[in-house]
Amino acid sequence: MDGIINIKKSSGVTSFDCVAAVRKILGVSKVGHAGTLDPEANGVLPVLVGKATKLSDVFLQMKKSYRGRILLGKATDTQDIWGSETENADASHITQETFEKVVLSFKGPQLQKPPAYSALKINGKPMYKYAREGKEVEAEERPINIYDIVPGKLEYKDTLCEAEIDVTCSRGTYIRTLLHDIGKKCGVPACMCALTRTSYGPLRIEEAITIEELEHFGRTALLPIESVLGEFRHVELTDEQYKKYINTGKTDVDDNNGAVLRYGNELVAILVEGRTPIRLTLKETEKQKGVALGNFDGVHIGHCMLLNVLKEECEKRNLEPYAYTFTQSIKPGSHIMSNREKIVALNQNGTVGVIEDDFTDEYKSMSPEAFAEKILIDKLNAKLVVVGFDYTFGKDRAGNAETMKQLGEKLGFETVVVPEVVIDGEKVSSTGLRKALAEGRAEDYYKLTGRYYTVNGTVSHGRSVGSKVLGFPTANILPKDQMTVKNGVYATLIKIKGDGKLYKGVTNVGTNPTFDAELPVSVETHIIGLKRDIYDKKITVSFVRYLRDEKKFDSPEELREQIAKDIEAAKK
Repeated sequence: MDGIINIKKSSGVTSFDCVAAVRKILGVSKVGHAGTLDPEANGVLPVLVGKATKLSDVFLQMKKSYRGRILLGKATDTQDIWGSETENADASHITQETFEKVVLSFKGPQLQKPPAYSALKINGKPMYKYAREGKEVEAEERPINIYDIVPGKLEYKDTLCEAEIDVTCSRGTYIRTLLHDIGKKCGVPACMCALTRTSYGPLRIEEAITIEELEHFGRTALLPIESVLGEFRHVELTDEQYKKYINTGKTDVDDNNGAVLRYGNELVAILVEGRTPIRLTLKETEKQKGVALGNFDGVHIGHCMLLNVLKEECEKRNLEPYAYTFTQSIKPGSHIMSNREKIVALNQNGTVGVIEDDFTDEYKSMSPEAFAEKILIDKLNAKLVVVGFDYTFGKDRAGNAETMKQLGEKLGFETVVVPEVVIDGEKVSSTGLRKALAEGRAEDYYKLTGRYYTVNGTVSHGRSVGSKVLGFPTANILPKDQMTVKNGVYATLIKIKGDGKLYKGVTNVGTNPTFDAELPVSVETHIIGLKRDIYDKKITVSFVRYLRDEKKFDSPEELREQIAKDIEAAKK
């Protein structure tokens, strides 16, 4: 199901509320909108369904028309009637002639400073949040274009006066700021007291339908994608151009002022100047997903329980089970396992796949509502979400498991919350895993995950102290990241790539203080019973149990005697 619905938004509801209602009425998950309207505003709201959700950049290029109502004689901190009054003055002296002259002077290209109470971000934070905190920040003026502006008749009310103003403008125009600036040029404070969007591109308010009317019309209200592309240049691709685009996603068609690419009866793509082509030709999978959410560092038995619940619930609903997570931080020592190890462990626990995203500033600033709409619905097509009891999400961890349930009811997905797992009176968590490793409790790590803590690497040439000085050759690897495990000596198990055997060994994690305390942390393993050279071979070292602390010995002989004891302990 693909297309656009021309929704007539009413005052008092959010654009997000409208999208949620459309999802529920049409029974589809992939729904978004173009051009957010503030809750108090009403009028045309393009709601995008299916492939049309890709058209948000297209709508940004379209002209918008508004009917705003200006109140002359009063100013507020938000530049609209719903804010706190900051100034008032007698405006009854303003004549119709003066008013019309000032209004018409705003026609054409110009610079506009965004208002303090706006969603525009400064340093990744919306301006309205700074304003609510009492902090003053200023955004740079931005170019806008007022294509047409028509003043209405002034209505006088004591010392105040009001009038409607019809405006056709470009993207990025704040109507309340425009009305505020008109008042300022008239010599009095002013604010916006009503706003209706009367058109957005080819969508007109006369043809818009309310949410209540959509319940009657249903899917017949969908407008085809082509219906909003009339002003774009249409280009018929040759066989060669079509084949090139399908195979590479690239085209030699000029994107100046936008273009619609067609091949026969097929709508292939839309070009928006300076942006990646919007691809419409390939049919996307309609398979709905069940999604487990979490960081999943260490993939412990609590995570495994969550993934088992996901698998069972997906089987009941004929959904594909996926895990969604963020890539690990590159900060040394900040995670237990690598991204690759995490993905392997997740797939071993029944997921069809793992979807990873980088934790960018965009994600960090997302509200819980935006995360649910943009990621769970638009990106993942989720019908089931499984989270742990302590799951948090969104900007400043504002959302939790209960929030997810509420959003699911609104957006059309089910939420299953998995309770905590407790072993020996302690909650199982990634934090607990890190603590166990930091304290050298390798056995506890195994108990909490069902796996040994492992380190992978390529055997490098060391100083040959183990073989030439001590008589115990070691396989030395330098871990890519700072070691999460405590420095010390461990009984380990070793796999050599291509060998097929599992060897017992003794591994020292540390700086080798007997010989040089200034060396970086390394992993040196004596593989019991191995007689051959394995330089440049890849090995995996699994930590079974902690034997003793790393210490500086008085002589190589004393260290040699201790290593012999360590080997005997590791054989047990």
